[in-house]
Amino acid sequence: MTVNSKSKLLLLDTLRCMVFSAGILFILFLLTRLINFGAFDLYRLTFKEFSFLDTYYAEDFKRDKTNTCEEIVLVNVQHFNRSELATIIENIQKEQPKVIGVDVIFDHQKKDSTDKRLSAALQPENVVTAFAFQNRQLVKNHPVLGVFRHKLGYANFNFDTYNAVIRNFQAKNTFEGHEYQSFGLRVAQTYLGTRKKLHWVAIDSKSIPINYSGGLNRYEVVNGNTLLLGKPEPILKNKIVLLGYLGTPLGSQFDIEDKHFTPMNKEFLGKSAPDTFGVVVHANIIEMLVKDKMHYIVPNWIVWSIGLLLTFLSLAFFITLNKKSLATYMFTRKITQLAITILFIGVALWLLSNNVYFKITSVIWYIVLSIECIWAYKVFSNYTNKKFGWKSYFFQS
Repeated sequence: MTVNSKSKLLLLDTLRCMVFSAGILFILFLLTRLINFGAFDLYRLTFKEFSFLDTYYAEDFKRDKTNTCEEIVLVNVQHFNRSELATIIENIQKEQPKVIGVDVIFDHQKKDSTDKRLSAALQPENVVTAFAFQNRQLVKNHPVLGVFRHKLGYANFNFDTYNAVIRNFQAKNTFEGHEYQSFGLRVAQTYLGTRKKLHWVAIDSKSIPINYSGGLNRYEVVNGNTLLLGKPEPILKNKIVLLGYLGTPLGSQFDIEDKHFTPMNKEFLGKSAPDTFGVVVHANIIEMLVKDKMHYIVPNWIVWSIGLLLTFLSLAFFITLNKKSLATYMFTRKITQLAITILFIGVALWLLSNNVYFKITSVIWYIVLSIECIWAYKVFSNYTNKKFGWKSYFFQS
Protein backbone atom coordinates (compact mmCIF):
# COMPACT_ATOMS: atom_id res chain seq x y z
CA MET A 1 0.00 0.00 0.00
CA THR A 2 1.35 3.43 -0.91
CA VAL A 3 2.12 6.13 1.63
CA ASN A 4 -0.62 8.26 0.08
CA SER A 5 -3.20 5.47 0.58
CA LYS A 6 -2.18 5.00 4.20
CA SER A 7 -2.50 8.75 4.81
CA LYS A 8 -6.00 8.75 3.35
CA LEU A 9 -7.01 5.81 5.58
CA LEU A 10 -5.51 7.55 8.62
CA LEU A 11 -7.49 10.69 7.78
CA LEU A 12 -10.67 8.65 7.32
CA ASP A 13 -10.18 6.69 10.56
CA THR A 14 -9.47 9.90 12.48
CA LEU A 15 -12.72 11.47 11.27
CA ARG A 16 -14.67 8.29 11.98
CA CYS A 17 -13.16 8.07 15.46
CA MET A 18 -14.18 11.67 16.19
CA VAL A 19 -17.78 10.91 15.20
CA PHE A 20 -17.67 7.59 17.10
CA SER A 21 -16.38 9.33 20.27
CA ALA A 22 -18.98 12.08 19.98
CA GLY A 23 -21.68 9.41 19.70
CA ILE A 24 -20.49 7.61 22.85
CA LEU A 25 -20.33 10.88 24.81
CA PHE A 26 -23.80 11.84 23.59
CA ILE A 27 -25.19 8.47 24.74
CA LEU A 28 -23.56 8.93 28.15
CA PHE A 29 -25.06 12.41 28.35
CA LEU A 30 -28.54 11.06 27.59
CA LEU A 31 -28.15 8.31 30.19
CA THR A 32 -27.28 10.87 32.85
CA ARG A 33 -30.54 12.67 32.07
CA LEU A 34 -32.82 9.66 31.64
CA ILE A 35 -31.63 7.18 34.25
CA ASN A 36 -31.78 7.92 37.97
CA PHE A 37 -28.76 5.92 39.08
CA GLY A 38 -26.00 6.88 41.52
CA ALA A 39 -23.12 6.42 39.09
CA PHE A 40 -24.81 8.59 36.49
CA ASP A 41 -25.67 11.20 39.12
CA LEU A 42 -21.95 11.42 39.89
CA TYR A 43 -21.19 11.80 36.18
CA ARG A 44 -23.78 14.56 35.89
CA LEU A 45 -22.41 16.40 38.91
CA THR A 46 -18.90 16.17 37.50
CA PHE A 47 -19.99 18.01 34.37
CA LYS A 48 -22.46 20.46 35.91
CA GLU A 49 -21.02 21.38 39.30
CA PHE A 50 -17.35 21.70 38.37
CA SER A 51 -15.56 24.16 36.18
CA PHE A 52 -11.81 24.41 35.80
CA LEU A 53 -12.21 28.19 35.86
CA ASP A 54 -13.45 28.04 39.48
CA THR A 55 -9.81 27.81 40.55
CA TYR A 56 -9.30 31.38 39.34
CA TYR A 57 -11.64 32.77 41.99
CA ALA A 58 -11.19 30.10 44.67
CA GLU A 59 -7.41 30.63 44.80
CA ASP A 60 -7.60 34.45 44.83
CA PHE A 61 -5.62 34.71 41.58
CA LYS A 62 -6.78 38.26 40.99
CA ARG A 63 -8.49 39.33 44.20
CA ASP A 64 -7.64 42.85 45.37
CA LYS A 65 -7.43 42.42 49.12
CA THR A 66 -6.40 46.01 49.90
CA ASN A 67 -9.27 48.05 48.48
CA THR A 68 -13.01 47.92 48.98
CA CYS A 69 -15.54 48.82 46.31
CA GLU A 70 -16.17 52.56 46.57
CA GLU A 71 -19.56 52.54 44.86
CA ILE A 72 -21.41 49.94 46.98
CA VAL A 73 -22.32 49.79 50.68
CA LEU A 74 -24.14 46.86 52.28
CA VAL A 75 -26.62 46.90 55.17
CA ASN A 76 -27.44 43.70 57.04
CA VAL A 77 -31.21 43.44 57.56
CA GLN A 78 -30.69 40.62 60.10
CA HIS A 79 -34.19 39.82 61.35
CA PHE A 80 -35.50 43.37 61.67
CA ASN A 81 -39.27 43.78 61.56
CA ARG A 82 -41.01 45.93 58.95
CA SER A 83 -41.20 48.98 61.17
CA GLU A 84 -37.46 48.79 61.80
CA LEU A 85 -36.74 48.31 58.09
CA ALA A 86 -38.88 51.36 57.27
CA THR A 87 -36.85 53.40 59.78
CA ILE A 88 -33.58 52.13 58.31
CA ILE A 89 -34.61 53.06 54.75
CA GLU A 90 -35.83 56.49 55.89
CA ASN A 91 -32.53 57.18 57.65
CA ILE A 92 -30.54 55.95 54.64
CA GLN A 93 -32.47 58.42 52.45
CA LYS A 94 -31.36 61.27 54.73
CA GLU A 95 -27.77 60.54 53.66
CA GLN A 96 -28.70 61.09 49.96
CA PRO A 97 -27.64 57.77 48.40
CA LYS A 98 -27.82 57.42 44.63
CA VAL A 99 -29.86 54.21 44.82
CA ILE A 100 -31.20 51.85 47.49
CA GLY A 101 -31.63 48.19 46.56
CA VAL A 102 -33.86 46.17 48.89
CA ASP A 103 -33.15 42.44 48.50
CA VAL A 104 -36.14 41.45 50.63
CA ILE A 105 -39.59 40.29 49.47
CA PHE A 106 -42.62 41.24 51.56
CA ASP A 107 -45.13 38.80 50.07
CA HIS A 108 -47.86 39.00 52.70
CA GLN A 109 -49.66 41.74 54.59
CA LYS A 110 -49.10 42.62 58.24
CA LYS A 111 -50.30 45.52 60.39
CA ASP A 112 -51.84 48.29 58.32
CA SER A 113 -49.90 51.09 59.98
CA THR A 114 -46.58 49.29 59.66
CA ASP A 115 -47.15 48.32 56.03
CA LYS A 116 -48.23 51.84 55.06
CA ARG A 117 -45.04 53.26 56.52
CA LEU A 118 -42.86 50.66 54.81
CA SER A 119 -44.76 51.20 51.55
CA ALA A 120 -44.04 54.93 51.74
CA ALA A 121 -40.34 54.18 52.33
CA LEU A 122 -40.26 52.00 49.19
CA GLN A 123 -41.89 54.54 46.84
CA PRO A 124 -39.03 57.00 46.04
CA GLU A 125 -37.60 56.71 42.52
CA ASN A 126 -34.17 55.72 43.82
CA VAL A 127 -35.48 52.57 45.56
CA VAL A 128 -35.33 49.24 43.72
CA THR A 129 -37.12 46.25 45.24
CA ALA A 130 -36.88 42.51 44.54
CA PHE A 131 -39.22 39.77 43.42
CA ALA A 132 -38.54 36.16 42.42
CA PHE A 133 -39.58 33.55 39.89
CA GLN A 134 -40.59 30.42 41.80
CA ASN A 135 -42.34 27.39 40.28
CA ARG A 136 -43.45 29.41 37.24
CA GLN A 137 -44.99 32.08 39.43
CA LEU A 138 -44.03 35.60 40.43
CA VAL A 139 -43.37 35.97 44.15
CA LYS A 140 -43.42 39.69 44.88
CA ASN A 141 -44.42 42.29 47.43
CA HIS A 142 -48.01 42.30 48.61
CA PRO A 143 -50.11 44.90 46.68
CA VAL A 144 -50.18 47.10 49.79
CA LEU A 145 -46.39 47.28 49.50
CA GLY A 146 -46.37 47.32 45.72
CA VAL A 147 -44.18 49.61 43.64
CA PHE A 148 -44.05 50.48 39.97
CA ARG A 149 -42.80 47.74 37.66
CA HIS A 150 -39.83 49.81 36.47
CA LYS A 151 -38.56 49.74 40.07
CA LEU A 152 -38.69 45.93 40.36
CA GLY A 153 -35.97 43.39 39.57
CA TYR A 154 -35.98 39.62 39.97
CA ALA A 155 -33.56 38.25 42.56
CA ASN A 156 -32.92 34.98 40.68
CA PHE A 157 -29.37 34.83 39.38
CA ASN A 158 -29.90 32.35 36.57
CA PHE A 159 -32.45 29.76 35.58
CA ASP A 160 -30.19 26.72 35.23
CA THR A 161 -31.89 24.30 37.62
CA TYR A 162 -29.16 21.67 37.10
CA ASN A 163 -26.35 23.81 38.46
CA ALA A 164 -26.18 24.99 42.06
CA VAL A 165 -23.02 27.07 41.58
CA ILE A 166 -23.70 30.72 40.73
CA ARG A 167 -21.23 31.34 37.90
CA ASN A 168 -23.57 33.29 35.62
CA PHE A 169 -26.51 35.61 35.88
CA GLN A 170 -29.34 36.33 33.48
CA ALA A 171 -29.93 40.05 33.07
CA LYS A 172 -33.32 39.75 31.40
CA ASN A 173 -36.07 37.15 31.30
CA THR A 174 -39.41 36.92 29.53
CA PHE A 175 -42.40 35.57 31.46
CA GLU A 176 -45.93 35.32 30.06
CA GLY A 177 -45.10 37.74 27.27
CA HIS A 178 -43.52 40.39 29.51
CA GLU A 179 -39.81 41.16 29.75
CA TYR A 180 -38.38 41.54 33.24
CA GLN A 181 -34.95 42.70 34.35
CA SER A 182 -32.78 41.32 37.10
CA PHE A 183 -32.35 43.08 40.43
CA GLY A 184 -28.68 43.75 39.69
CA LEU A 185 -29.43 45.28 36.28
CA ARG A 186 -32.20 47.50 37.71
CA VAL A 187 -29.92 48.81 40.47
CA ALA A 188 -27.04 49.44 38.06
CA GLN A 189 -29.32 51.26 35.60
CA THR A 190 -30.73 53.46 38.36
CA TYR A 191 -27.22 54.32 39.56
CA LEU A 192 -25.91 55.16 36.08
CA GLY A 193 -29.04 56.99 34.99
CA THR A 194 -28.94 58.06 31.35
CA ARG A 195 -25.13 58.14 31.14
CA LYS A 196 -24.79 54.64 29.70
CA LYS A 197 -28.27 53.73 28.52
CA LEU A 198 -27.05 52.46 25.15
CA HIS A 199 -24.68 50.11 26.93
CA TRP A 200 -27.56 47.90 28.03
CA VAL A 201 -28.63 47.14 24.47
CA ALA A 202 -25.86 44.53 24.42
CA ILE A 203 -27.41 42.69 27.38
CA ASP A 204 -29.98 40.14 26.30
CA SER A 205 -31.53 37.05 27.86
CA LYS A 206 -28.39 34.92 27.66
CA SER A 207 -26.44 33.92 30.76
CA ILE A 208 -23.54 36.26 31.46
CA PRO A 209 -20.48 35.05 33.42
CA ILE A 210 -20.10 36.94 36.70
CA ASN A 211 -16.73 38.62 37.10
CA TYR A 212 -16.45 38.19 40.87
CA SER A 213 -14.46 40.91 42.65
CA GLY A 214 -14.65 39.46 46.15
CA GLY A 215 -16.76 38.30 49.06
CA LEU A 216 -18.20 40.19 52.01
CA ASN A 217 -14.82 41.79 52.79
CA ARG A 218 -14.88 43.52 49.41
CA TYR A 219 -17.68 45.89 50.52
CA GLU A 220 -18.26 48.40 53.28
CA VAL A 221 -20.96 47.22 55.69
CA VAL A 222 -23.02 49.66 57.76
CA ASN A 223 -24.56 48.39 60.98
CA GLY A 224 -28.36 48.30 60.80
CA ASN A 225 -28.61 49.09 64.50
CA THR A 226 -26.66 52.31 63.93
CA LEU A 227 -29.13 53.31 61.23
CA LEU A 228 -32.05 52.49 63.52
CA LEU A 229 -30.72 55.03 66.00
CA GLY A 230 -30.52 57.65 63.28
CA LYS A 231 -26.79 58.25 63.63
CA PRO A 232 -25.23 60.01 60.62
CA GLU A 233 -23.52 57.78 58.04
CA PRO A 234 -21.84 60.13 55.54
CA ILE A 235 -20.35 57.13 53.72
CA LEU A 236 -23.79 56.50 52.15
CA LYS A 237 -23.88 59.74 50.15
CA ASN A 238 -24.11 59.13 46.37
CA LYS A 239 -23.60 55.38 46.89
CA ILE A 240 -25.42 52.22 45.95
CA VAL A 241 -26.85 50.94 49.25
CA LEU A 242 -27.95 47.29 49.24
CA LEU A 243 -30.14 45.90 52.02
CA GLY A 244 -30.02 42.15 52.43
CA TYR A 245 -29.34 39.32 54.81
CA LEU A 246 -25.68 38.98 55.82
CA GLY A 247 -25.92 36.54 58.70
CA THR A 248 -26.53 36.66 62.42
CA PRO A 249 -23.99 37.63 63.59
CA LEU A 250 -22.62 39.44 60.55
CA GLY A 251 -20.87 37.11 58.10
CA SER A 252 -21.42 33.99 60.22
CA GLN A 253 -19.77 31.00 58.59
CA PHE A 254 -22.44 28.68 59.99
CA ASP A 255 -25.45 30.75 58.95
CA ILE A 256 -26.50 29.51 55.50
CA GLU A 257 -29.76 31.45 55.17
CA ASP A 258 -29.81 33.00 51.68
CA LYS A 259 -26.30 31.67 51.00
CA HIS A 260 -25.16 30.27 47.67
CA PHE A 261 -22.34 28.25 46.18
CA THR A 262 -20.03 30.42 44.08
CA PRO A 263 -16.65 29.94 42.38
CA MET A 264 -15.10 31.81 45.35
CA ASN A 265 -15.67 28.76 47.56
CA LYS A 266 -12.28 27.53 48.78
CA GLU A 267 -13.50 23.94 48.41
CA PHE A 268 -14.01 24.31 44.67
CA LEU A 269 -13.97 20.55 44.17
CA GLY A 270 -16.66 18.97 46.36
CA LYS A 271 -17.96 22.12 48.03
CA SER A 272 -18.74 21.69 51.71
CA ALA A 273 -21.28 24.46 52.30
CA PRO A 274 -22.68 27.55 50.57
CA ASP A 275 -20.14 30.36 50.80
CA THR A 276 -21.66 33.68 49.73
CA PHE A 277 -24.78 35.57 50.81
CA GLY A 278 -27.19 36.47 48.02
CA VAL A 279 -26.85 40.22 48.45
CA VAL A 280 -23.05 39.89 48.10
CA VAL A 281 -23.55 38.06 44.79
CA HIS A 282 -25.83 40.92 43.71
CA ALA A 283 -23.13 43.39 44.78
CA ASN A 284 -20.57 41.62 42.56
CA ILE A 285 -22.96 41.73 39.60
CA ILE A 286 -23.74 45.41 40.13
CA GLU A 287 -20.05 46.29 40.50
CA MET A 288 -19.31 44.42 37.26
CA LEU A 289 -22.04 46.32 35.39
CA VAL A 290 -21.32 49.74 36.85
CA LYS A 291 -17.56 49.48 36.25
CA ASP A 292 -18.05 47.79 32.86
CA LYS A 293 -16.00 44.76 33.92
CA MET A 294 -17.94 42.17 31.95
CA HIS A 295 -15.82 39.44 30.37
CA TYR A 296 -15.40 39.16 26.65
CA ILE A 297 -16.88 35.72 25.97
CA VAL A 298 -15.04 33.71 23.33
CA PRO A 299 -17.76 32.59 20.86
CA ASN A 300 -18.68 28.92 20.98
CA TRP A 301 -17.76 28.41 17.33
CA ILE A 302 -14.17 29.50 18.07
CA VAL A 303 -13.97 27.33 21.20
CA TRP A 304 -15.26 24.26 19.39
CA SER A 305 -13.19 24.91 16.27
CA ILE A 306 -10.06 24.85 18.42
CA GLY A 307 -11.37 21.80 20.28
CA LEU A 308 -12.16 19.85 17.10
CA LEU A 309 -8.80 20.71 15.54
CA LEU A 310 -6.88 19.56 18.62
CA THR A 311 -9.04 16.44 18.89
CA PHE A 312 -8.35 15.60 15.25
CA LEU A 313 -4.57 16.05 15.66
CA SER A 314 -4.52 14.08 18.93
CA LEU A 315 -6.51 11.18 17.49
CA ALA A 316 -4.38 11.04 14.32
CA PHE A 317 -1.24 10.90 16.45
CA PHE A 318 -2.53 8.21 18.82
CA ILE A 319 -4.08 6.06 16.09
CA THR A 320 -0.65 6.02 14.42
CA LEU A 321 1.11 5.29 17.72
CA ASN A 322 -1.40 2.56 18.65
CA LYS A 323 -0.50 0.59 15.54
CA LYS A 324 3.25 0.93 16.04
CA SER A 325 3.80 0.29 19.75
CA LEU A 326 1.10 -0.58 22.29
CA ALA A 327 3.37 -0.04 25.33
CA THR A 328 4.52 3.38 24.14
CA TYR A 329 0.93 4.24 23.23
CA MET A 330 -0.41 3.45 26.72
CA PHE A 331 2.26 5.53 28.47
CA THR A 332 2.19 8.47 26.06
CA ARG A 333 -1.61 8.61 26.09
CA LYS A 334 -1.79 9.28 29.83
CA ILE A 335 0.99 11.85 29.75
CA THR A 336 -0.61 13.65 26.80
CA GLN A 337 -4.07 13.72 28.39
CA LEU A 338 -2.60 15.29 31.52
CA ALA A 339 -0.53 17.77 29.49
CA ILE A 340 -3.54 18.83 27.39
CA THR A 341 -5.61 19.43 30.53
CA ILE A 342 -2.89 21.47 32.25
CA LEU A 343 -2.15 23.49 29.10
CA PHE A 344 -5.82 24.33 28.48
CA ILE A 345 -6.41 25.31 32.10
CA GLY A 346 -3.30 27.49 32.10
CA VAL A 347 -4.32 29.27 28.90
CA ALA A 348 -7.92 29.74 30.10
CA LEU A 349 -6.80 31.17 33.47
CA TRP A 350 -4.38 33.54 31.73
CA LEU A 351 -7.15 34.70 29.41
CA LEU A 352 -9.52 35.16 32.36
CA SER A 353 -6.91 37.34 34.08
CA ASN A 354 -7.10 39.50 30.94
CA ASN A 355 -10.90 39.61 31.07
CA VAL A 356 -11.45 37.01 28.35
CA TYR A 357 -13.81 34.16 29.22
CA PHE A 358 -12.79 30.97 27.39
CA LYS A 359 -15.08 28.16 28.53
CA ILE A 360 -12.93 25.06 28.23
CA THR A 361 -14.44 22.36 30.44
CA SER A 362 -16.51 20.63 27.74
CA VAL A 363 -13.67 20.86 25.21
CA ILE A 364 -11.18 19.26 27.62
CA TRP A 365 -13.60 16.42 28.34
CA TYR A 366 -14.15 15.84 24.63
CA ILE A 367 -10.44 15.72 23.76
CA VAL A 368 -9.43 13.56 26.72
CA LEU A 369 -12.35 11.13 26.42
CA SER A 370 -11.99 10.89 22.64
CA ILE A 371 -8.44 9.62 23.13
CA GLU A 372 -9.82 7.08 25.63
CA CYS A 373 -12.31 5.87 23.01
CA ILE A 374 -9.64 4.81 20.50
CA TRP A 375 -9.61 1.21 21.82
CA ALA A 376 -13.41 0.98 21.44
CA TYR A 377 -13.22 2.44 17.95
CA LYS A 378 -10.55 -0.12 17.06
CA VAL A 379 -12.95 -2.92 18.06
CA PHE A 380 -15.71 -1.26 16.04
CA SER A 381 -13.34 -0.83 13.06
CA ASN A 382 -12.38 -4.51 13.21
CA TYR A 383 -16.06 -5.51 13.13
CA THR A 384 -16.91 -3.27 10.16
CA ASN A 385 -13.77 -4.46 8.35
CA LYS A 386 -14.83 -8.11 8.59
CA LYS A 387 -18.58 -7.56 8.21
CA PHE A 388 -18.73 -4.90 5.52
CA GLY A 389 -15.21 -4.83 4.16
CA TRP A 390 -14.59 -1.25 5.34
CA LYS A 391 -10.94 -0.44 4.99
CA SER A 392 -9.14 0.81 8.07
CA TYR A 393 -5.68 2.14 8.90
CA PHE A 394 -5.53 -0.35 11.78
CA PHE A 395 -5.74 -3.41 9.52
CA GLN A 396 -3.37 -2.57 6.70
CA SER A 397 0.11 -4.00 6.32
